[in-house]
Amino acid sequence: MRPPLKAIADPANLESPNPAIKAAAEIKQAEDMKMQKIKAIKYLATIGCGCYDKEGKITDAILAATDDCTPDVRKAALEASEEAA
Repeated sequence: MRPPLKAIADPANLESPNPAIKAAAEIKQAEDMKMQKIKAIKYLATIGCGCYDKEGKITDAILAATDDCTPDVRKAALEASEEAA
């Protein structure tokens, strides 16, 4: 009897000795976070460059999102930069 298939993003797959399974799990988990990342970026854009950004953490977070592998996240980061400016 074969073991049941796990969901690609199953955390156990991150520990797989099989590189294809491990890579697929990492990518799927990152892609599944797309909407959460976009929501966070949009929120940070509403905060702008005020007192919460004294250390540059909001600016750094939005800039870092421009390098995200997911195109929709990069787009949201660019839109947030424009809104915050």
